[in-house]
Amino acid sequence: MKLSDFGADISLPALSDEDCFVFRRSSFPSPPRQLVAPELHVVMGGHCYHPGNLTYPVVALCGPKGTFRGLGLVLLASVFHQAHQRIEIDVTNIDSVESTKTRVTQLRIQLDWGRRDEEPNAGQIIVDPIAYKYFPRSRRKWPWSGDEIPADLSHLPMAYFGDDEGFEVRSDRPAFVYGFGGIEGSIRIAELLLDVSQEGNAEFEFDLESEMGCRGVAPGSAEISINLPGSFRYEGWVPPE
Repeated sequence: MKLSDFGADISLPALSDEDCFVFRRSSFPSPPRQLVAPELHVVMGGHCYHPGNLTYPVVALCGPKGTFRGLGLVLLASVFHQAHQRIEIDVTNIDSVESTKTRVTQLRIQLDWGRRDEEPNAGQIIVDPIAYKYFPRSRRKWPWSGDEIPADLSHLPMAYFGDDEGFEVRSDRPAFVYGFGGIEGSIRIAELLLDVSQEGNAEFEFDLESEMGCRGVAPGSAEISINLPGSFRYEGWVPPE
């Protein structure tokens, strides 16, 4: 199944509608274990901060709006169906446009459910997601700032590069991207992806940076960049027909 086809029958409000959509478990089918996204390209990038020349890895997702809409819906479906098994999305397998020969072949959705399958600790309550109300919003290049950053930074999305077993990437082997953290972080980036896919959205690039920049990711995460046609990372790469 193509990623952009998932949830194609779900009619979401537009930016101009000033309306909302309430997602529930019944809103989606259970997400498939395998998806293909020939329009999606993942770049292994880097962001160098001065002073200090600190470089953070960047997961740069490049694709059209329909693909990001599908990815947002798959993430929400994973939350509401409590998908504990990872979902593998095959992406376009070409050499990165940046300085590496490593090939990113899959985006792997692997939510962090914490201790939900274990016996709770004394006084601990385990809460299941019931509903989520989506209000479409216009987004800036740096989507979250100030009071939009949660007090618990683990509630931001997380992504990292890894090999087939999730360990360190080697330049002579295929690489994979794992994402996007826990329930809260996954819902947060799913909402952003749905906003990015809105026809009324005029931005081309959205950056979720580390603590060195405009914070948008959880501690320990690679930075995440979402790129539409027209952005500098997307230019020069033409999706296959």
